[in-house]
Amino acid sequence: MELIIAVFEPERLFLIPHPALPELDVDAYIELLVVMGGSKVNSKKLTKGMLDLACFQQKNVVMYFETAIKIERGIEDGHPHFCTVCTEEHLVFSGSPYRLAKPTEEALGRLKDELPEHMDKLFAQTAIFLSEAERLMKEPSSELALLMLHQCLSCLYKGVLYTFNHTSPKTHRLHNLKRKVSKILPQIGSQISNNTFHALDSTHEAIAVPYYDVDHIFNVERVFEEVSKSLKVARAVIEKRAELLSGDRM
Repeated sequence: MELIIAVFEPERLFLIPHPALPELDVDAYIELLVVMGGSKVNSKKLTKGMLDLACFQQKNVVMYFETAIKIERGIEDGHPHFCTVCTEEHLVFSGSPYRLAKPTEEALGRLKDELPEHMDKLFAQTAIFLSEAERLMKEPSSELALLMLHQCLSCLYKGVLYTFNHTSPKTHRLHNLKRKVSKILPQIGSQISNNTFHALDSTHEAIAVPYYDVDHIFNVERVFEEVSKSLKVARAVIEKRAELLSGDRM
C-alpha cells in the first residue's frame, strides 16, 4: 500500500476484506480499490501493469482502480458495489480534502430490497442449467452437458455484474467475464481452474462443428463439480456482501 500511495498519489485507497469460507474450503481475499483523480489516469494498461507488479507475490490480493468521479456518482446513484465497500470502515488512505460521500437511506433501503430478489432469480436460473447438465452427462456424448455448464457460469457471472456493477457484457467468453467479476467478488471465479474455463469456452465455440466430441478431451464430471461448487461459493459470498447493507461486518 505504501508503494501504491507513493507511486500513484491516489485520492483514496480502500482495503476490503473478503473472509475465508472454511466450510467450502475457500481462502480469504483482500481487495484494494485505488481511487484516482481523472487527470492522473493516463493509461489504464500502464496503471494495471504497475498494480500487478506491486502485488505479484500476493496470491490472494486483487487490485484495481477507479476514478473519483465514478465512485462519487456511484454512491449518489445507489451503485451496489460502491455503496457497500466505499465506506469509512474500509478507507485506509485519503489524500482528498473532501469528505467521503455516503449513500442516502433511501438508496440503501432500495438495495436491501432488491438484492435478495435479484439473487433468488439468478440462482433459480443457474439451477436450471446445472440440473440440465447433470441430466445430459448420462448421454453418450457430453458436449451438450458442457454447453449447459458454460451457460450456467455465464448466467452467474453476468447476473453478478448486472446486479453489483450495473453492466451487461456482451462477451460469452468465461475468462473475460471472470476477470470482470473478480473486481467485485474475487472468490467466485477462484473456484474454476483454467482447464475448466478452456473446456467450457472451447465447447461453446465449437458446439456447431460436426463430429466434435468433448468426451475424449475433457473430464466432464470434474467440470460439473467445479461449476457446482462455484455456485455454492457465489451464494455464500453474496450473502456476506449483503450483510454490509444491514450494518453487519465481515
